[in-house]
Amino acid sequence: VYEESSSAENAFNYYLNELSLINRELTVLIKGNFETISRKIEEKITKLNKDGINVKVEQCHGSLAHRATEIMETGVIDTFVLGSHGKHKLTEYLLGSVTVHIIRKSSLPVFIIH
Repeated sequence: VYEESSSAENAFNYYLNELSLINRELTVLIKGNFETISRKIEEKITKLNKDGINVKVEQCHGSLAHRATEIMETGVIDTFVLGSHGKHKLTEYLLGSVTVHIIRKSSLPVFIIH
């Protein structure tokens, strides 16, 4: 899941540095201005493709949490890598959180990067 935040950038960099050697496929869900964000990560995606990693980029129009859960249920992914903003727990409880939702729904490993 990638949106315009430092947490999302940290999660993407974690994949690049730690998981890309063992996980050769990456699906990036983009929330926000698709064109701007796509251009921002285009260089990284090009490098991953050259390194033999299959990258799929998808624009998310609705809820990131629901779309991530839908993808999980298809069986095409085996791990989540998410950035967490570290919001106050009361805010997460009242407003919800993509990270919290995915942790609760996922039967897959979830890496949370702050």
